Amino acid sequence: MSDDTRVLRSTEKGLVLDVTILNEDDSPYDLTGKNVSFSEIKESDRVVADDGTGEQSGKFNMIDQTKGHFSYQMTHQCYTASGTCFFQIKQDDTIVDTTQDFYFQVKVDPTVKPINDSYVSSLIAMENHLLGATQKTQATIDQLNKDSSNAQQQAQAVLTKINSDFTDYSNKYNTLAASWQAQEKAINDAVSS
Repeated sequence: MSDDTRVLRSTEKGLVLDVTILNEDDSPYDLTGKNVSFSEIKESDRVVADDGTGEQSGKFNMIDQTKGHFSYQMTHQCYTASGTCFFQIKQDDTIVDTTQDFYFQVKVDPTVKPINDSYVSSLIAMENHLLGATQKTQATIDQLNKDSSNAQQQAQAVLTKINSDFTDYSNKYNTLAASWQAQEKAINDAVSS
């Protein structure tokens, strides 16, 4: 997804997202032999888990699998409240990847009161949603640990440099002090003679 936020109105229906999934290096993600499902965690703690199989599901249309290109006609529950969304990529019975998060900001029409319930198109879609959310949480934890480890390594490098500089200055001081003592002794010896 190229943009992070999409603004929806609660009165809209049937919008189609044109989606191209990219790898981290911006190359197209090959979806050959894979299925895609949609997940949303709404601000009201409701969820939408849509694999396109339910009666009120959105519709997935694969445009070019090798280039990660498909469209998703959103289920009606996408228009009820704002939420954080992502697509999940599944091969056989395994979720192999999830997209980066994007956000639906829903502007609710005051004259329309949409029913903001969770929507699950199938038990498998709910299972995928939970597995995908777990993977995303683990990825976030791993990144935080990595960032913490990097910060710790940087702090250790700074500490090592400080210790090295201290040792260097200490050696220079000792050399200078020895030199001064030698000169002081030479001056005292010259005066005493």
